[in-house]
Amino acid sequence: MNTRDKILKAAKTLLYEEGFEAMSPSKVLKLSGAGQGSLYHHFSGKKELARTVLDDVAEELNEVAESIFDNENYLPTEKIELFLKRKRNGLLGCKLGRLANEKAFRSEDLRAPLEKYFSLVLTKIKRTLIEGVAQNLFKPEMPVDSIAHLIVASVQGGYVVSKSLNDDNAINQATQGALELLRAYKTEKQT
Repeated sequence: MNTRDKILKAAKTLLYEEGFEAMSPSKVLKLSGAGQGSLYHHFSGKKELARTVLDDVAEELNEVAESIFDNENYLPTEKIELFLKRKRNGLLGCKLGRLANEKAFRSEDLRAPLEKYFSLVLTKIKRTLIEGVAQNLFKPEMPVDSIAHLIVASVQGGYVVSKSLNDDNAINQATQGALELLRAYKTEKQT
């Protein structure tokens, strides 16, 4: 692994475990084993390094979402269930969502990867729900936009509740709750 990749790997670990504000260039260098000045040889500073890592993380999460929502082997109802039941570490939080409350993410540059990922997921969930309605799997009166936001909020809120209660299973309770609420919109064909 070259020095740049070691720096990126260390920054990814620190962003995920400590957040942007706690991630210092000296911590990145120490964790990566890179020499003094290496970070600035490859990146203009902490912000560019973080943006590079965030773009990579957003792409990884996008690939996971696409593997579920773009898979033609599943019915729309199965796609939603797979997304909500996906294994998550509730105590660590979402690799992107956990950063949204940090002051630095008011900056459009740092917020852009988060916005890109959450927009993509919402779009894919909405499209899946619309397909489910068209296939008579969900009732036509389903408020697709609101339900898509509820699904994303149950995952993100589940992380918050897990961390607050120090209970890794709380996220599973939140996502299961969303699945239970979705039953009200399933047609008799699906219940």
